[in-house]
Amino acid sequence: MNVLNLGGVLALAGVLIGCGGEANDVASAPAEPSFSGERIRADIEFLADDALEGRDTGSDGYRIAANFVAARFKHLGLTPAGDGGSFLQEVPFQTARLNGTASSMTVNLGGEARTLEQGTDFVMGGSVQNPEGTAVGEMIFAGYGVHAPSEGYDDFDGVDVSGKIAVIFTGAPASLNSETRAHFGSTATKAAA
Repeated sequence: MNVLNLGGVLALAGVLIGCGGEANDVASAPAEPSFSGERIRADIEFLADDALEGRDTGSDGYRIAANFVAARFKHLGLTPAGDGGSFLQEVPFQTARLNGTASSMTVNLGGEARTLEQGTDFVMGGSVQNPEGTAVGEMIFAGYGVHAPSEGYDDFDGVDVSGKIAVIFTGAPASLNSETRAHFGSTATKAAA
């Protein structure tokens, strides 16, 4: 399925969309940029509205938000660099959704099997690389699963996870600054570690 992807542009859009003055006609000639707190607030309120359904990748809400930002960019007189001279670029994505009724986790503690409840005892997500998602092995706790020796933090220091299932918290420790925490708290960064 092809969906619109503006990626990090939406973050920049939060700043830029408020710069276009108060013109009602988005397609009109660009005005001299002027900052308006009310315009920024209105644009952000629209983009954050529940009607956009969280702007999940590929959703109708995401397409509405992407088209809104593209229209604001056009109004600002920015030069489009997307497909066909637009501000948008089609990017193929795969979607994996968890089948909650068929998903389960059982752990063996001291010879006793215990079935855990999804969403209460553990969190599981779908994967396009491993649709079956079956794992059997010894589990070992590894904190947040963050390997950041350059930041003076390493959950794997002295922990041998070889051939084991690492059980970790989501996110990253609050002791890391917000940008570093976002990077090291991402699933992809943790998986690489």
